[in-house]
Amino acid sequence: MSKHPIVIQGTSFLQAKESDLLTEKELAIVLEIVSMVDSTDEDDKDYEWSVQEWYEILGITGSNRDLQFKNIFQDLMMKIVELPREGRGGS
Repeated sequence: MSKHPIVIQGTSFLQAKESDLLTEKELAIVLEIVSMVDSTDEDDKDYEWSVQEWYEILGITGSNRDLQFKNIFQDLMMKIVELPREGRGGS
């Protein structure tokens, strides 16, 4: 994982921020994952982060951070997040 990934937020991300579709932490998760994907990656490539890295990325602290982490990811998994793919007609 890059310590400071560079992600250029296109219209779809800006709209997601404004639409309340995703919480701030959920959007941070999506941006982190998107920042790791490269167009030359093989299909079904695995990407790995430690739980500690997610705590840092999401600013999760306190004695109940495991529960916070679990709730954030469970809530995100209940949502459909669709990102247009460049050069493929937006689908």
